[in-house]
Amino acid sequence: GCIDTSNQNVVIIEDTSVFIPQIITPNGDGFNDYFVIEGKNNCSISIYNMWNEEVYSSRSYNNDWRGVNKNGKLLDTGAYYFILKCGEEETPGVINILY
Repeated sequence: GCIDTSNQNVVIIEDTSVFIPQIITPNGDGFNDYFVIEGKNNCSISIYNMWNEEVYSSRSYNNDWRGVNKNGKLLDTGAYYFILKCGEEETPGVINILY
C-alpha cells in the first residue's frame, strides 16, 4: 500500500478583547463601583447569591449593576455567581463584592 503524511500548523488566538472583572467595590468612590463587562454587547445577565437565589437580572445589560438586589438594597460583602448570555454563548463566573 501507499504511505502519505501531511503537516498542518494550527494557530490559537485568545480573545483578549473581553474583560470581566472579578471584584467590584460599590462604595461610591468612583472606582470599580459598577460591574463593567468590556467587549460584550446585547447580553442578558443573572446574578445569584450563595443560596442560588437570583438577586439581579437584566435582559439587556448596560454595565449598570452596582451590587444591589432587585429592590435596590446594597448586597452584603461576598461572592455572587453570574451567568452572562450573549446570543447562544453562556459565560458563567463569580463576582465578589467588597466594601
